[in-house]
Amino acid sequence: MNKIVEKKDNQKKTIRFIEKQGDQKNVVVYSRHNQVFDLTNFGITKNSLSLRQKNAIIYSIYSPSLDLTYYGSTQNPLSLRKAIHLYNWKKVKEGTKEDNLTAYKVLKGEDCIFKQEQNIGAGVTKSYLLEKEKEYIRKMKLKLKDKVVNKNDGICTDIKLYQKKYRDNHKEYFINYRQVNKAKLQKYRDDRKDKTNKQKKEQYEKEQRARMIKKLNEGSYKKTPIKKLEKYNIGYNSTLKIYY
Repeated sequence: MNKIVEKKDNQKKTIRFIEKQGDQKNVVVYSRHNQVFDLTNFGITKNSLSLRQKNAIIYSIYSPSLDLTYYGSTQNPLSLRKAIHLYNWKKVKEGTKEDNLTAYKVLKGEDCIFKQEQNIGAGVTKSYLLEKEKEYIRKMKLKLKDKVVNKNDGICTDIKLYQKKYRDNHKEYFINYRQVNKAKLQKYRDDRKDKTNKQKKEQYEKEQRARMIKKLNEGSYKKTPIKKLEKYNIGYNSTLKIYY
């Protein structure tokens, strides 16, 4: 029987190790936006992956055959970042993921070397790390020119602008997706609505019950509302003479 062990890395992403009969080979990384990475065959194991990396880094991916370099940054171990890059590239080759990231231009060489370029330090914010990454990319573009594949500074700091641009460039995809998955999306909205309404109702009843207990114990009612006591499951302690 498989045993699942969960931990959090320093970006609060859940790393879920699936141990099979004591053999710690299968690792699944759940990233943000519910994206799932099965890193079983990408050199990542529970024992080799340190979740307590203290230093943020800037790293490079270099392809000797293409003589191209990509630069990125991470607050996770480079071994984990490498595994996710290779996983995504595998999905691109299988046709299940779009070939829309600049890193893929280097990964096409199939001979990539991953290297730590700069140690940024411990306890830095994501925005600070991205600024440092931009500075490093500018410097390397001046030195290596077109051999650096990163677009501009390699980063879109305005995430809302980036998301709008992405939606505009993929309008047809989103229209087709909504049409193909219309029933599924409607079911999801209905389920969410039912769940939200249920939660609101439970919270309302909890608050009503608390208010009623307070009023009963303060003697605010001229006549005890028996039906409401039953409805909100309110009890009475005759020894202490309090409602609860």
